[in-house]
Amino acid sequence: MVLVAYQKSWHYLFVVQALSNLINVREKRGDNVSTELRKVKKLFSKIYDKPFPSLSEVIKSKIARIKYLKLPSLDINKINISPGEISFEEVSKSHELQNYLRINSFNLLNYLDNILTNEINSDNIIILLDQLDENWLESEIKE
Repeated sequence: MVLVAYQKSWHYLFVVQALSNLINVREKRGDNVSTELRKVKKLFSKIYDKPFPSLSEVIKSKIARIKYLKLPSLDINKINISPGEISFEEVSKSHELQNYLRINSFNLLNYLDNILTNEINSDNIIILLDQLDENWLESEIKE
């Protein structure tokens, strides 16, 4: 089944919350937390400034507040490679940059989804959804 971008964004939200809770529960139980889950915890700390982001923190992540992104430079055998900076104003005007960022975000989703699939084992994760359609009626969109 192929998901469209907005479905993938919901999927991402569910996967991040599931992994956060899985790591948190295993740590509280004193279970062994795998190397992959420790990497995910570090990644979440970098992206969301905390290892167990809340639902609203994932939705309103700091990515939305970034005006530009400076890419790291590398020095290899006296050769400096510097990819430069990306302005998000530039992104809004460039289909090529939009596609590049979309591909990277989809790769991140695939990476996290694979870890969740491999790590879930006998743990159960329940995701409850309620009132998804609230305020989305044609007459209430302005609200």
